[in-house]
Amino acid sequence: VTDEYMQITDEIKEGDVITITTKTGNKTVTLEREGVVTNIINRLVSGSTWLTLRPGENKFYVRASEGLSKLKVRLIHRNAYLGV
Repeated sequence: VTDEYMQITDEIKEGDVITITTKTGNKTVTLEREGVVTNIINRLVSGSTWLTLRPGENKFYVRASEGLSKLKVRLIHRNAYLGV
């Protein structure tokens, strides 16, 4: 357990899609709302960590000040290097 976290401030509305990319050299946080994609990296809370996967099991927890039962979360991992 590392106690690392990534926290975003602001309200999430129904239909919003937040995409977090942690690729080295291309770290982004975007919000897609009603078909419009916006950079929201400035909404990261101070102290947030760019989360990375480690060998073995990785556990992620999602928290919200309200409406947690309405959130849908999908984690997608893409290998940065094939055949390594």
